[in-house]
Amino acid sequence: MVLNRTVTSSFLVVGGRFTSRLIDLFALLILTRLLIPADFGKIAIALSLVSLIDASLEFPINQALLSVTDATREHYNTAFTLSAFRGLVLFAIANSVAYPYSLFYAQPQIQLIVLALSFASFIRTLTNPALAFYQRYSIFWRDVGVEFTGKIVYLISTLIFAYYLRNYWALVIGTTAASFVYVFMSYLLAPFEPKISFKESIFFRSYIGSIAFAQVISTFNWQFEKMLLGKFYDNTKLGIYSTSNDIAQMPLIAVLNPLSRPLLAAFAREKSDKQKLSIIYLNSSSVILMVALPILIGICLIADNIINSMFDPNWLEAIPLLQLLALSMLPGPFAMAVVPLSLAYGRSKTFLMRSLIEFSTKVPLMVLGVYYYGFYGVIFARLISELSTIAYSLYVVRNLINISISKQILCGWQSVVSSLAMVPAVIATKDLMLNFGWSMNSVTLLIICVFTGAVSYVVSQLMLWAALGFRRTPISLFFISILRRTLGNRLRMLL
Repeated sequence: MVLNRTVTSSFLVVGGRFTSRLIDLFALLILTRLLIPADFGKIAIALSLVSLIDASLEFPINQALLSVTDATREHYNTAFTLSAFRGLVLFAIANSVAYPYSLFYAQPQIQLIVLALSFASFIRTLTNPALAFYQRYSIFWRDVGVEFTGKIVYLISTLIFAYYLRNYWALVIGTTAASFVYVFMSYLLAPFEPKISFKESIFFRSYIGSIAFAQVISTFNWQFEKMLLGKFYDNTKLGIYSTSNDIAQMPLIAVLNPLSRPLLAAFAREKSDKQKLSIIYLNSSSVILMVALPILIGICLIADNIINSMFDPNWLEAIPLLQLLALSMLPGPFAMAVVPLSLAYGRSKTFLMRSLIEFSTKVPLMVLGVYYYGFYGVIFARLISELSTIAYSLYVVRNLINISISKQILCGWQSVVSSLAMVPAVIATKDLMLNFGWSMNSVTLLIICVFTGAVSYVVSQLMLWAALGFRRTPISLFFISILRRTLGNRLRMLL
């Protein structure tokens, strides 16, 4: 029952986030033709600072509300008050550092961009905290509706202003408009009248310490490369790198990040039964790998088709960057579920230690990498830091719920084999089509390559399932649960 509920809610959240990312991708494809790479580079520099300040003041309010068994109205009022106060402090700090930050990069325009983006972040802190009540019971359609509406507003407003302004302000205006709509929809879909209150602040205090500091380190790890590259390269180069990174990480953000809330809710419900929780964890990890690996390897295989067919010639330098960035993200999915698992047990220091390990590995390697090898040195540093954090995460899971490291790694072996089976299929298809005179700029060729990769992956998964005697593996159970819910009781006897 818990697995089915988790699968259903996960599909809803992932489907909603995937749709949102499709909107982002559609907007990006049009914006790259209306704006120049330097516009994206300028936004990347400003957004890095705002994100870092935002993370420095982060209160894990949603995680705290999910962990409390019987949250009262005062819990939600206090959550709203703390979040709004955080937003005001965020905006004030951004105002104070925006000018010296713009001087550091010798770009005066960055000051106003930082102020505008920090205001949009302040608006977001007013989001309805009562959404957490529904998340605890794996009811996520409200979250999906809120995010989807915000993305639609972002798409429309950004494209309209990009068409008329033809500069980076279109991105800023779109982000701000989306923040207003996001907050409005959160109260429309989950009616709640917040009041200023600090009555339950003691409850939230225990979640602020190590998690907040860990969030700062994690965000710094994520944004450091853009801030570093912004000092070594001009806005055009940084814009190409930043956009390549956005494209490479879209699948992870769209498919994997939304799973955190359903997984946290499922782990929190079953944390008293370690044997049952270990099964849920392995099933979840298998499904994560089943989705993530073929997407990342697929991006690497068709990066040249994506850039040539969907971007203008100004972005051709993004091809090798996109390929290597996708490969550098491959280790991440192997231990993605460790964060919600740790939070379910209240082990916030695990998140902190994980972030510190990444920080101590990534920062020195990136500084050396960018100095000697430029972009490629930075990407290599990312890969090494990912591997170091994965090693620690595997160790944490073994200690928490007694799953051996080998079992954690091997739970997704079918997806690894099936993903590798895609490689010759896609390469052969691409070579065959090019020999027949197809252009690399053809969208049709891109679609054919994607279809070939998807078919080869699914067929490989089915062949492996058959070779195992149709044994009920985590991946097969995942599909069985989907079929049961989709087709009803008719397949129960068969499955």
